[in-house]
Amino acid sequence: MSFELLYGYCHCFGKTTYRHGLVASETEARRWVAAGRSDDRRPMPPGSDPVWTCPVTGCPGHVQRPWFAYRPVSGEEDATQ
Repeated sequence: MSFELLYGYCHCFGKTTYRHGLVASETEARRWVAAGRSDDRRPMPPGSDPVWTCPVTGCPGHVQRPWFAYRPVSGEEDATQ
């Protein structure tokens, strides 16, 4: 079983989710999540992320830290990644 690494942002209108990749073990996935939560470097949201077009001047989304998570994927889902 593999684990899909996810990150995203909470916006005033909802939550966005992005795929970061796959790892082979849950231990690796846990390490990635822990590193993301403790690291001062943030992944840049994709150009399509609403944070780039939010019209609110003081939107906290412009400087927020992303959330990090992972989920198991079966072998069948692995093949489509």
